[in-house]
Amino acid sequence: MKLTAARFARRCASISSLAAQWASELLDEAEFINREADTESVLRFTDSVRERLDWLDKEAGRQALKGGIEKEEHR
Repeated sequence: MKLTAARFARRCASISSLAAQWASELLDEAEFINREADTESVLRFTDSVRERLDWLDKEAGRQALKGGIEKEEHR
């Protein structure tokens, strides 16, 4: 399916929402404010975001661009 501007915007909003949820949960508890970040939590978060970004890259056709196929620019 073609990546439209609307689908791209929805994907951006989804990633932004995910980041906001993580931040909200971490800041909800006063005891967490000055505690060092848990490495496993950071890795789970970055893996989750990376997975979404990789999927978005695939949907946008990044691999085709890497392969030397020129793509018409839309502005």
